[in-house]
Amino acid sequence: EYSSVLEKRYLRKDGETVWAHVSLSPFYDEAGKLLYVVSIVQDMTEQKRAKDEIRQLAFYDTLSGLPNRTLFLDRLGQAMARASRDEEMVALLFLDLDQFKRINDTLGHNKGDRLLVEAASRITQCVHESDTIARLGGDEFTIILPNVHSPSEAGVVASKVLTAFQRNFHIAEQELSVTTSIGIALYPQDAVDVELLLRNADTAMYRAKELGRNNYQFYDSHLSSGFDERIALENALRTAADN
Repeated sequence: EYSSVLEKRYLRKDGETVWAHVSLSPFYDEAGKLLYVVSIVQDMTEQKRAKDEIRQLAFYDTLSGLPNRTLFLDRLGQAMARASRDEEMVALLFLDLDQFKRINDTLGHNKGDRLLVEAASRITQCVHESDTIARLGGDEFTIILPNVHSPSEAGVVASKVLTAFQRNFHIAEQELSVTTSIGIALYPQDAVDVELLLRNADTAMYRAKELGRNNYQFYDSHLSSGFDERIALENALRTAADN
């Protein structure tokens, strides 16, 4: 005997969507002729809603609704795998809002959160649906551009984001001028490992801040040594101050 279980979506008369598990079990006579089919329908709407909520919490940022770091790393790995197969590139853009901490401390976290939501919306408008935008935390955002054919394509997107931030933000009847600094790293030129590609894009972003903020910079291998030296110096100074 054969039975099957399907997940189906139904539309009730009141317009509400209902999800159900439908079990179908056929019954045959001794000659193998189908006699009848028993169908059992079980309402799974609440279970599915709970499952979707758990997935939302696990893979999406609760403030902006964008993919979080966990989902971002997974999608970046998938994009790099496809690019390796198709012999193409992936561009990773790392964005950080300029002087956000000062704005957040001055106006309060509620307004700071509203600024982050609006910033996420503007970034989203600068990319295609096939691209991935994620919020890693705080005021850090990333953009994955899959199947890139040249570095200039990443530069075009970065320029669009910078232009989008030229308009003042209207937060609680206040106008705020906020810019962003962007670092760009490319797979496979700059890294073939997910974490290293992210780190290199982050390093390029810090270079953009050093050059006056409100600009984008591509990763260059010589930046890494300078970045490591700066981290070592900061740790040494912190230790010296403690002592």
